[in-house]
Amino acid sequence: MLKKGFKYCFLRVSLLILLSISCVSQNFTKIHLTKEKSEIKGVEYIYKVKDSADLNFINIKYKEDMGRISSVHYTLKEKLPDGRYKVYVNNRLVLNGIMKNNSKEGTWTSVNNLREKQLTPYRNGKIHGVIKEFYKDGSIKRETHVQENKIIFRTTFHKKGKVKTQEQFKNGRCVEIRKFNTKGKQIKANNGL
Repeated sequence: MLKKGFKYCFLRVSLLILLSISCVSQNFTKIHLTKEKSEIKGVEYIYKVKDSADLNFINIKYKEDMGRISSVHYTLKEKLPDGRYKVYVNNRLVLNGIMKNNSKEGTWTSVNNLREKQLTPYRNGKIHGVIKEFYKDGSIKRETHVQENKIIFRTTFHKKGKVKTQEQFKNGRCVEIRKFNTKGKQIKANNGL
């Protein structure tokens, strides 16, 4: 009876130690931004960090056009430490992914202002695989086949799921477009664009 109780206790303690090690080894960083109405003429919104320490991980950039600020956006800094990064804007998760060896790795999830989701696959810091974009209702909007940051093929879908356009790329340039109606019938093709 004593041996059985000891084994049970030992297994419980071992499991707790393993769980705590796995939690400690996962580097996890949350970055909180606020999106606020802008007082800058011609700029609708600006981004601000909630905690100045978040500026270690993110850049807030101002785009200028002929000396006037035309937009404000944010980007993750390059060469961030390994781990998972989550960016929240007004407490809503908008970017989630893993950095490994100073590069984006695996699938990064982003959500735009219209609440449309995008899944972007990375390998060694380069986009590689199929980027999937979804409408707000979760239906597929676009699939883009990419090899090491170069677009190969892109398919756009109508909201009902039928193919809307298919685009073929060569050396970063669109060389063929096929368009389809809402019933899936091809209505137009352009070659040699």
